[in-house]
Amino acid sequence: MLVPIPRVRDLKAFNRKLLEDCDKDMLRPHYIKEFLHKDLFKEDIKAFLPLPPTYFDAAEIKTVRTDSYAKFTLNKGKHTYSTAPRYAKSQVLVRLTAYDVIVLDENYREIVKHTRLYGNSQRESMNWLPYLNQLSRRPRAFKYTGVYSMLPKDLQEFLDSCSYQDKKETLKVLAKLSEKGGFKKATKAIRDAVLHNAWDKDSVTAIFNKLNTDISDLAPIVLPGNIPEMPPYRPDLKNYDHMLLKDGGIYES
Repeated sequence: MLVPIPRVRDLKAFNRKLLEDCDKDMLRPHYIKEFLHKDLFKEDIKAFLPLPPTYFDAAEIKTVRTDSYAKFTLNKGKHTYSTAPRYAKSQVLVRLTAYDVIVLDENYREIVKHTRLYGNSQRESMNWLPYLNQLSRRPRAFKYTGVYSMLPKDLQEFLDSCSYQDKKETLKVLAKLSEKGGFKKATKAIRDAVLHNAWDKDSVTAIFNKLNTDISDLAPIVLPGNIPEMPPYRPDLKNYDHMLLKDGGIYES
């Protein structure tokens, strides 16, 4: 199954397919014992030692140093990964698994997560979301980042039509709400706000909160036809007017 050496683009998908192929191969008779591999394997299982009760984390933790752009390299400088602007020129922890490169802060909390790069060519994985706050201060550079391409086409066109200040404020809201509830939810809130022509900060935040709050949309109450119509209530404020008069003035109705 591994000869010749396969070229893999998606390691997870390749491993899933490999496991399926192995399961099918269990239906093949053993070349000497003639029994099926699956039946021989069942006999082997009886002699297995039990699995350890504690989960084994097949990951490596290492310390790396970032450059002035808050990036670091692995695999002898061939693969570059981003962190977040505040970690420029500093040391961060990195958790390496077969599939992921997870950047951690000093308390082992996740900063950003990348799909692990493989191969001997120069490659880079850039997650722009942690840089949103910085981009909101330089909105002209936003169009040339990976975040711009992640936005829906209509939202790209909206930002292109915004003035410098409006784009700056919109990106600030996008950054704040992305930290609060994720990039997809923040993007949807801004899209809905633009659709209703109410894309100021307070309106976008209100839409975001509504989209992310478990409140059922209740249908309007329909009153039965036998309820009598109440006459409008008109309060008489003359007594209050008398109390508010100054210097013994005279109230005229």
